[in-house]
Amino acid sequence: MPHPKTEAVRKLISAGLTNKAIGKQLRMERQTVGQIRRELGLPDVPRQPLTVEQKWRQRTRKVPEGHLKWTGERTAAGGKPVMRHSGKAYSATRVAYRIAHGKDPEGYAKPGCGMPDCVEPTHQRDTADHRPVHTPRVQYASAEAKLAALTEPTEDGHVLWTGTVTSQGQQMLTFNGVSYTARRIAFRAHWKREPVGPVTRACEQPGCIRGEHLDDNQSRRSHQAAMQAVFGTAGHRMKSRT
Repeated sequence: MPHPKTEAVRKLISAGLTNKAIGKQLRMERQTVGQIRRELGLPDVPRQPLTVEQKWRQRTRKVPEGHLKWTGERTAAGGKPVMRHSGKAYSATRVAYRIAHGKDPEGYAKPGCGMPDCVEPTHQRDTADHRPVHTPRVQYASAEAKLAALTEPTEDGHVLWTGTVTSQGQQMLTFNGVSYTARRIAFRAHWKREPVGPVTRACEQPGCIRGEHLDDNQSRRSHQAAMQAVFGTAGHRMKSRT
C-alpha cells in the first residue's frame, strides 16, 4: 500500500528538493522519503547540487566601494572566511582568487584592497608574488676567490672589505665551514704563504686589506732589521764625522 504522503513527496521530488529538505517540509524521516523515491523509480538528488563557485557566490554580499563581504562560515581560530563543500573545507579568499585568475594561488590568497576579509575576486593577491627572491648561493673555488668577490678597490690604491663584520669590528670570511679573518686570506693571496702571527695593517687607510699593505710577525721583523741597518749605518757615520 502506498504511503499516504507519496503524492506530496512526488511533487517535491519533481521540484528538485533533497530527501532531507522534503522530510523537513513534510515532517517525515529522511529514510522514509528515500524509500518512497526508490519506489517511484526516481534518482536521488546529489548531496551538493551546486559547484564550489556557485555555493561561494550564495555566501557573499556587495558592499560600498566595490568590496564583497563574506556572509558564510568562519574559522574558529582567527575568524577567517571559510566554506564547506562535499565534506571539504575551502578558504573563501582562495576560491575568490581562482574565480578571478582561473587558477589557485601559489601562496595564500589575501585581499589587497585594504578591507579586512574582503572576498571580491579582483581584490585578491597571491602572497607568493611578494615573497623575497632568494638568490642561489654562489659556490667559490677557494677562500681567495671569495675574498676577491667581497672586496672593492679604492681610487687611491687601497682595498676595502664588503663582507661580514662582527660586532667587535672583525672582518670575517667563511669558506667550507671554516672562518678566517679577511686580512689573513688577503695576506696569503698576495704573499703566497701563511702569515706568521697576527696580520696587521701597515697603511693609514682604515679597513684596508690590500695584501701589500699587510704585515705579519715575519715581515715586521724584516722591516725592523732593514730600518736598523739603515739608521744604524747612518748613526755610525755621524759619530765618525764628529
